[in-house]
Amino acid sequence: MFCPLHAKLRIVSNLLKYFLKTRSSIEEVETKLRSLPGNSNFKFRQKEASIEDENQFDQSDVEVPFLNGSQCNLLLKEFPRLFSLSQAVRDIWRLVQYLFQNWIDASEKKVSAQRFSDLETALKRLSQLLKRAYPGQMFGYYFHIIICHLPDVLQKYGSVSQFSNQGLFFERFFK
Repeated sequence: MFCPLHAKLRIVSNLLKYFLKTRSSIEEVETKLRSLPGNSNFKFRQKEASIEDENQFDQSDVEVPFLNGSQCNLLLKEFPRLFSLSQAVRDIWRLVQYLFQNWIDASEKKVSAQRFSDLETALKRLSQLLKRAYPGQMFGYYFHIIICHLPDVLQKYGSVSQFSNQGLFFERFFK
């Protein structure tokens, strides 16, 4: 079983890393994110520049800060609106938001009231968009789990929100 909260943290961090390519894009994101409620101190951590890096001003290895669930929700909601993104990338952000809001963070009652065909369509579309927007990129463990296994996990357990922070999983099934 995967932890929905950890999945959200990793997926949002990965999406940010794909977007952040230059120092100017980092500064733009920081400025816009600081303007959102609750993020006035938002700042990306950057690796220290070495002598070899000095000639590559626009190249950056960005370390996305540790995000909490509320920040991830805010980023998923606001990011596509705040930034100039290709339609495919904007759709990726919106699909990830949809998946967390309606399926991954949803109660068993909410999950059971929805059509699994809608979930399967969204997952197929997300997979296609990721491959188109980021050709040749390897996607993390959590993208794989969600895209390939979420429908089966939801059908087996009814909801995965109960497994946030994983402690509840062990308490429920190994007590």
